[in-house]
Amino acid sequence: MLNKLTHASTLRVEIEGFKKTARSQPNKKIQEKVLKLCKEILRVAESIDQQHDSRAGGFIRPNLASDDREKIVRLRSEVQSLLSVKT
Repeated sequence: MLNKLTHASTLRVEIEGFKKTARSQPNKKIQEKVLKLCKEILRVAESIDQQHDSRAGGFIRPNLASDDREKIVRLRSEVQSLLSVKT
């Protein structure tokens, strides 16, 4: 069985870093948006974990896995761009 993405220390450290940086933002809208996107990243990571769970039949639908991978990359990029804005 594969390691769970939601338990990966890299993902956890990155999400905590995003949240910490967001909380220090003076703009409350950016804060809320980043925290919402972090929750969505974790939701997509859970979906990826479920797709790789061998107890779920052992079949991974490649198109869904690819879509989730692209979605998590897009969400991370969006968070990074929001946090780079200084207003």
